[in-house]
Amino acid sequence: MEEIIKTLKELRDILENSPAIPVWDKVLLDKDRLMELIEKLDKSIPEEFYEAKKIVENKEKIINKAYIEAEEIIKQAQKEAEILVSSNNITLEAQKRAEDIIRNAKKEAEEIKKEMDAYIESLLTKVEDLLKKEIELIRKCRSEL
Repeated sequence: MEEIIKTLKELRDILENSPAIPVWDKVLLDKDRLMELIEKLDKSIPEEFYEAKKIVENKEKIINKAYIEAEEIIKQAQKEAEILVSSNNITLEAQKRAEDIIRNAKKEAEEIKKEMDAYIESLLTKVEDLLKKEIELIRKCRSEL
């Protein structure tokens, strides 16, 4: 964060101290120096910011994966239930067991979904906090212009 503030100050100094073209209210800038500072800024952005961005971009994939896993659990439970029910000797017990398996599978699927929702919420909160800090920094730098 210190590096970002320092680099922004350098950019501001370059802008303020560049030769002016009064007729158009423009300034001449050293393109190579500006590109160097922009690259420095880019390297100063915390890795967590990029990771959070990837997570937000992949949010739907994560949720879909959780649903697919839940569906697989339910399908497997249904298969087990069918096997148990088809047995002549223990039909009633098999039905009860099948219902338990399906109920547990649904409960487990719901828990997976809740955990994924909590995980995504946590990551989004981190991204939001990071973005708030960056916006604060931008506002601070803007106010100093």
